[in-house]
Amino acid sequence: MEDVFMIGKKLKHLREERKYTQEGVAIELGVASSTYSDYERGVVNVPAAVVVKAAEYYKKDLSYFYSLRGPVSITMNDQASNGYVEQQHGVGGEVMERLVARYEAMNQRLLGLIERWMPKE
Repeated sequence: MEDVFMIGKKLKHLREERKYTQEGVAIELGVASSTYSDYERGVVNVPAAVVVKAAEYYKKDLSYFYSLRGPVSITMNDQASNGYVEQQHGVGGEVMERLVARYEAMNQRLLGLIERWMPKE
């Protein structure tokens, strides 16, 4: 689950770079500080909605958090997985094409949320 670790690492980097506290960022993202700490350590998956809030908070593109380096599976069943990204290994070409299509669909959903909830400048 490398992506989970990498998202947490990126959250920690952004927070430390700005000299923010975990508690302060947790409040901004609407999660408990212990949960946010778990995100940074890669102990738990970061829900897509939290990644969207973090992207808005830090003024980063979603691509900063999600990448397609190597085979990636995007789980679209939000109820079961909350849209987590899970690293997969040894995925064939046809399967990878379907995964990329699912990733693109999820990305469009996330962009739609951003447009809906982000104030226009």
